[in-house]
Amino acid sequence: MSPSDAQLERLARRINWLDRFRRPLSILLAAISAPLFLWWVTGQAPSEWPGAHMAGLAIVVGVFAWYGIETFMGFVIAVWETDYSKATRRGLPRAELVRRRK
Repeated sequence: MSPSDAQLERLARRINWLDRFRRPLSILLAAISAPLFLWWVTGQAPSEWPGAHMAGLAIVVGVFAWYGIETFMGFVIAVWETDYSKATRRGLPRAELVRRRK
């Protein structure tokens, strides 16, 4: 069963939107997750830990979170593009034998 034109159009819009906003969205999510991680770790860590170490740890976690989110979004885009390509492909063209003159 092939998807309808409306479903293909919606999938194409999703691909374009996520491809356009992937970088800002992943940076925003990483910028939100790093302070949340810092808040969680400061409650778990001993009180003698310096604040600079915690801030450095939060920055590193933010960079890793950005990389992971960006990679996951790239994977989602690749899966959607593959689905779109398979849905719009109409099959191979008919093979024709061409005889060459000698």
